[in-house]
Amino acid sequence: MSASESSQVACEVFHVAYAVDDLTRAADSLIALSGGTVTDPVRIETLVVAPALSADPVRVSGRPCWVLGDEPPVELWEGGAESPWFCPAGGMPFHHIAYYVDDLDAAARSLDEQGFTLDLAPYHDGEGILGFAYFRNAGGLRIEIQNINDKPAMDAWLRGEPLQVDWFAELQ
Repeated sequence: MSASESSQVACEVFHVAYAVDDLTRAADSLIALSGGTVTDPVRIETLVVAPALSADPVRVSGRPCWVLGDEPPVELWEGGAESPWFCPAGGMPFHHIAYYVDDLDAAARSLDEQGFTLDLAPYHDGEGILGFAYFRNAGGLRIEIQNINDKPAMDAWLRGEPLQVDWFAELQ
């Protein structure tokens, strides 16, 4: 089945992301290019399912911030050597492109049909995807999916308000 014949899921580009070794330096570089502002970094630590890292759930941590101004926003991730957001000194590799989708599980099936495999998703006791997930294809392209219902809360977070999506509390 070709990509054009596979099931389609309604989606909207949310952001692009880079792994970086230094959030401040990377954000300053992007702002010097096109202006904008940067959000305060936050620390994220959570248990995830990450088949490339381990057969069992694994705890990962990282610090994201956002460079705002251009569309889509740019998410920067800094993580240690054990993190899926690890970046060697001086690097700034592309990490993922994120889409809002109207149905996480349907989007996951569609990505699977297109040759993507689950790369990382928050661990939880229930079925399906909780919050977001990364998928990667054989060429290395990583796609993040997040539910479109989170958009108002994410927009508020990017404006500096506290992150208030229902599933986030389950990750802590």
